[in-house]
This record gives sequence, structure tokens and C-alpha cells, in this order.
Amino acid sequence: MRPLIVTAIVLSLTSFPCLASKGSNYLYTGYQNTRVSDDGFQDYFGGAYNNSGSKQLYGGYFGGNYALNDAFFLGFDSSATTRSSTTLSDLSIHLGVYHSVSQQVELYASGGVNWVRPERRSSCRNDTIWDPCDRETIKNYDEGFIGEAGAVVSLNDRWSLQPFYRYSDTHQHGLNNFGIVSSVDILSWLAVGAGYDHTYSKNLKQNTIRVGARFTF
Repeated sequence: MRPLIVTAIVLSLTSFPCLASKGSNYLYTGYQNTRVSDDGFQDYFGGAYNNSGSKQLYGGYFGGNYALNDAFFLGFDSSATTRSSTTLSDLSIHLGVYHSVSQQVELYASGGVNWVRPERRSSCRNDTIWDPCDRETIKNYDEGFIGEAGAVVSLNDRWSLQPFYRYSDTHQHGLNNFGIVSSVDILSWLAVGAGYDHTYSKNLKQNTIRVGARFTF
């Protein structure tokens, strides 16, 4: 019976990686693509500078997580995406709590501050390096509370999923955001991941795709 007991213990330990656990320390970075729907910039610019069709913005993201103890963590997330006339920048810093409800599932919730900076520049057909146009620029910097709740679900010893919901009290109507992140462990300190999230408010439907890496330390 003892070999069976030892085998069961080993299987139990190897089935509990919680790879993206909020109780671990890591940094992550990668490529980000953001698509804003028709007239979606109304919530960013108050109708002063709307787009007549959906727009694709390209850029990157960088963030991290630091476990304070067995219950609390600090985290931050930043991103910047742009095209010829529009740039969206975002930064959030938050304090959270996490709790393992089983060997495969961890729940967490966090709250903090969110800074958002949308910027639009008027188009200019004759803009060159030697003779740049005097473009009109509209900036609508805002900050507010941000809250997030989610779970980390370990599917096996390498693959984990993180569904989440986030609310940011920025701009006139606030921003609701829900999505999921998928991470696959490559080495003990390296994982690759992909994520999708959908942001919406009264005048905004925004879809974001992220592809990158996570570095555990």
C-alpha cells in the first residue's frame, strides 16, 4: 500500500502548479493590438474628435506582480498603443488579496488607481520631417479607481487560465472590461501567454489582444 500512497502524493503535488498565482513574483511584457469600434472614441474625447470607422492601434504592454505574503500582493499594468493620429496610454497600480480554494483554483480581488491618457492629432497630408505640420492635438487625461476580480485555474502542470472582470471609474461613463489570459510554462522561470479582453461603456466597444511572455523571479 505504501507505493500507492507515495504515488498519490507525487501526483497531487505535480498537479498543483498555479502557474500564474498571485502568490508568486513575476514580470510580463509583449505585443498588444487594440481595435476601437465605430465612433468609439466618443468616451475618450467627449465627441470632440470621433472616428467614423473602427480603428486598429498597435503597441505593447508591461506589468508585474509581487507577493507581499500568503494573502496579499501588489501589481501594476501599463500599455501604449498608437496609429498615425491616435495614441492610447494606460497605467494601473493595485493592491490585492488572493486565496486558494482548491489545488487547481485560486481566487483574487484587487483595487487601486488607474491613469488613462488618450491623445488625438489632426491629420496633415503634407507632413514631412523637414516641414512638419502644426497639428492640433486633443488630450483627455483622466484618473480614477480601478477594481478587478478573477481566478487562476491550473488545467495541468504547465497550462493555466485566468478569467477576470475589471472596472475603471475613468471618463464620463466608466470602463467595463472582461477577458481571459492563457499561460503555458516553458521553463521554470519562463512562460508564454496570450490574452483577450473586451472593454465597453456607453459609447465604446474595444477589443484587445495580447501576446507575450512572463518571467518569474
